[in-house]
Amino acid sequence: MPDTSTFTPRALFLSPSFFGYENDIEKALVSNGYTVDFFDERPTNSSAAKALFRVGGRTAQKLVLAYYRRILAATAPRAYDLVLVIKGEVVPLAFLQELRRRNPDAHFVYYSFDAIPAGSNCTVLFDEFDALFSFDPADVASDPRLVLKPLFYSTQFESRPNQEPRPLDLTFVGTMHSDRYRFVTSLFKAFTNTYGFFYVPARWFFYFNKFVSRSFAGVPVSTVSFDKLDKSAVADVFRNSRAVLDLQRSAQSGLTMRTFEVLASGAILVTGNTAIRQAEIFDPRRIVVVDDYDAVDASARLREILDSMPEVVGAPVGFEEHAVENWVREFRK
Repeated sequence: MPDTSTFTPRALFLSPSFFGYENDIEKALVSNGYTVDFFDERPTNSSAAKALFRVGGRTAQKLVLAYYRRILAATAPRAYDLVLVIKGEVVPLAFLQELRRRNPDAHFVYYSFDAIPAGSNCTVLFDEFDALFSFDPADVASDPRLVLKPLFYSTQFESRPNQEPRPLDLTFVGTMHSDRYRFVTSLFKAFTNTYGFFYVPARWFFYFNKFVSRSFAGVPVSTVSFDKLDKSAVADVFRNSRAVLDLQRSAQSGLTMRTFEVLASGAILVTGNTAIRQAEIFDPRRIVVVDDYDAVDASARLREILDSMPEVVGAPVGFEEHAVENWVREFRK
């Protein structure tokens, strides 16, 4: 009888790069006993290449197919117990079918951390998976194959014992898009101690939106950063904040990663996502929904609400179930 006491399951993990969260997932799989082979979903992450992949066409297809042939060659000697694909924006159907042929007993899992647009490449892949998850309730409601699975937080966001008083009243850390700058600075008006960090991925993108599309017309270049704030620095901002703003994209109804990071840090979450009221984690002592944040008096009313709320200490009870180390466990057979 073979000795299975030293058996280590192996996972093939494909994901786009998204602010290092793919690294957190890989580490969580390792902490759950897996040996992990990780490959970025995209052959390259340059801005031009991302645009090319979204548009499609023969050139993009050639790049993608050549890249996935290399992955098949690199993984040929290995047998997998888990194949985890996140987003699946450019993954070829034939690649997954070949993986299935090679690994008939593997558990194939799909997860989307973004709203799934109509006609997306990922929907062509769905029949190849044993389990399909999405963070977005609207997508789950429209496709019965999908199961709702909210996002997670990584351990660096956990609140500290014996937390000192939080010096910042209200903060925001996020990527610049649409009217975020105007909404955030407007909500900051009634507060004394605020901090805002607006990330823009490239200078050309900022100046195009400032002078051509005009969506950043009123945004001074001195108020944005072309370098990301690393997660440990973001976590420090949240642990020093009484409340943190999170303004999700209009096309999304799912709870953002910020939702879980803010609550894990022990700060109050201020969000524009009205769907959070129906979420299991909703607690009016820790979450403030501002659905009219462009109103003239929104900042003053938010200040009144926060001033009337009791101080919270640490993360909500039982919130560790949303830690990434626990989050990945549902992907096992």
